[in-house]
Amino acid sequence: MKKLLRKAFLDHLIDNGFVSDHQHGFVPGRSCSTQLLEVLDKWTDILDRGGDVDVVYLDLAKAFDSVPHN
Repeated sequence: MKKLLRKAFLDHLIDNGFVSDHQHGFVPGRSCSTQLLEVLDKWTDILDRGGDVDVVYLDLAKAFDSVPHN
């Protein structure tokens, strides 16, 4: 039942434009890999045009691991 509700809800959000084209997590056919390929394509385009790219990486997993859940 949970899978059916999730699919119906997600389909509704996608069909009505509530999910951005930039959203990759939890969207069918998209993943971390597709997000990485998309951003690398943008960075390559910027660099090919002589621009600069600055990137900041954050490791939020450690922040969530340190929160007591009880």
